[in-house]
Amino acid sequence: MHLISCVLSLLFMFFASAQQTNTRPAANPNSTTVSTVWSWPPGSWAENVAVRRNGKLLVTRLDVPELWQVDPTSSNATLVHTFTSHLGLLGITEVTPDVFAIVVGNVSLQNPDPAVGTYGVVTIDLGGYPSSTPKVLSDIAIPEALLLNGLTTLNPLEGLVLAGDSSHGVVYSVDVHSGNYSVVLQDDTMAPAPSMSNSPGINGLKIRGEYLYYTNAVKLTFCRVKLNCDGTAAGPFEVLHVDHRPTYDDFAMSRRGIAYIAHTRGYGLTRITPGGNASLILEGVNATLGSTAAVFGRDWKETLYVVTSGGLAAGLSQSARVLAIEGLQ
Repeated sequence: MHLISCVLSLLFMFFASAQQTNTRPAANPNSTTVSTVWSWPPGSWAENVAVRRNGKLLVTRLDVPELWQVDPTSSNATLVHTFTSHLGLLGITEVTPDVFAIVVGNVSLQNPDPAVGTYGVVTIDLGGYPSSTPKVLSDIAIPEALLLNGLTTLNPLEGLVLAGDSSHGVVYSVDVHSGNYSVVLQDDTMAPAPSMSNSPGINGLKIRGEYLYYTNAVKLTFCRVKLNCDGTAAGPFEVLHVDHRPTYDDFAMSRRGIAYIAHTRGYGLTRITPGGNASLILEGVNATLGSTAAVFGRDWKETLYVVTSGGLAAGLSQSARVLAIEGLQ
């Protein structure tokens, strides 16, 4: 049964990443536009973002334990749920249709030290929302974690997600149904920089095909590793690109395999092609200051939605935003 589930899960991932690839019109390289869909007051921090099947965005807040829904078509936003047992939210991933897993922890913007022993993964059912009330399905504590951060779905059929611990430099496999978890990946490419106290290592992570792609925040690397069905490594850990720009955060990957990486302490996004060619884009767009994560929409336009912290990590304080970027190559 596990083998069948694993094969079906791989097929699910393949078709999910390849869906509608041939329906996208050719883009004009000079037509990239950036617009603000929604913003929160200065001092807010939008940490991560996912997209629902209906096209609406789910945004986690780091400064408060709030999950928001943002409608990119109407530029309206609503508070979906407050996780009162925690202080902040981090990574988010869809496990099954309209059921999302979220990293939670007692994060404090005033105290940079990781809140050891407070991190975990919750799942919330948004089926029918807003007509029906969201239902928290599980709240799994992972007390060994130093700084749980990025999150991605490994096997939706078995309810398995992968969660990166930025301070330990490891990846946990978490069963959101049973609550069981274990370390499945650990490598120097995921570890923090040894010369920097409390520096984060592995940050964003995404599965595409048989590979887990991930960033290292302070080593400024974009990496990948081939996975077995249980999330363990099936091949070498590869460094695809090394950068020199401010802190790497989470990222999105287009249907053509192009990665767009957020910069917590800077402007713009790093664009990396499947061939390893990298460039900085939108550096001159002030609204991109302190970008933290990105996700592509589900329509044929392949709009990239980016969330920002308003530059708080760099000591600045603009509005935290949800940006829509169209016309990317």
